Amino acid sequence: MTTKTFFQKALKGTGPLFNLHKNAVKNYNQQSIVPAFLISMFILLIPMTLSIFRQSMQPTLPAYLSTFLAVFILLCLNQVSAIQNKPLILIYTLGLIWYALAIYLSIFRFNDRPAGILLIYFVVAPLLFIDKSYKINIFITILFLIHIVLSYQMKVAEVAGVDLINTLSSAVIGMLFGRLFLMSRLDNFEFEKLMIIEKETDFLTGLFNRRKLFEHYETIQALDRKLLIMMMDIDEFKNYNDTYGHISGDTTLINFSKLLKDINKEYPIYFYRFGGEEFIGISTEVSVKMFLEIAEKIRVQTPKIKMPDRPVTVSIGVVYCSDVRDKNVDEVLERADKALYEAKRQGKNKVHINMET
Repeated sequence: MTTKTFFQKALKGTGPLFNLHKNAVKNYNQQSIVPAFLISMFILLIPMTLSIFRQSMQPTLPAYLSTFLAVFILLCLNQVSAIQNKPLILIYTLGLIWYALAIYLSIFRFNDRPAGILLIYFVVAPLLFIDKSYKINIFITILFLIHIVLSYQMKVAEVAGVDLINTLSSAVIGMLFGRLFLMSRLDNFEFEKLMIIEKETDFLTGLFNRRKLFEHYETIQALDRKLLIMMMDIDEFKNYNDTYGHISGDTTLINFSKLLKDINKEYPIYFYRFGGEEFIGISTEVSVKMFLEIAEKIRVQTPKIKMPDRPVTVSIGVVYCSDVRDKNVDEVLERADKALYEAKRQGKNKVHINMET
């Protein structure tokens, strides 16, 4: 990384990416809590143990013990769902607990020495979690100012001056590297999102693909929900392809997919490209009557779609399953395929439903 790239990345705005990946940020912070708290408790055990066996360290034992108990209580509070859903509260509180210990050691216990643990604190703290840069910077700046004020009040001027230079340097380094860490994590979230989209999305139509359909079905099975499924097939598509060419065929698939995306904006139905000219729509939230009305709407709207050469029609097979716990996805799709076949047999451009549960 060149110097120019370094500063460009450091100064790059994070707002849009941060807002785009709020859930990923929240999940990352939630997953960071337990490791951070356990590591904190392990680190505290070392000076606590030394304080027991070394007489010179015994006066600091209550401080280490209090910090350990505070971290432990905070870890227990993480089991409360209302608090667990707000990980930043726990993380900032952990930061304040460690800061209180650092202040005690720097200002009250060893006020004849320059601050030591605070130098590490200001560098490491911004790297332990993800939040908007300005919030982290405000947090670190306030803690830095509190320490400097106390240092000049409780220490001799020379030592306080050393604290000012050292802690200011570590705070600036921490905020800078914290921002670079934030940018790297947000870039990773964006990359992971794009990878997921690529894995779950059909490249031609932009609809979900067959893999995503199978994953979604497993989720529905686990939740034990009713299922409505429609299998759609563009009529005479092979002849259309052979007559007008594959480019026109691809354009037709894309235009039909746009219709399905518009339907998805109005109704809670997920659409997938199953393969070739076959598409699947599933829902667990609408009534059978509404689902059939939507299928009919798709059938009626399809010939009205602007196609490159001539209008096309679609046949649709609809299946209702009141219980999918013991049915694998292939069984349900086979029933939908039979309903689709019946729609084709009846003359195509039809909707046929199989109500067997």
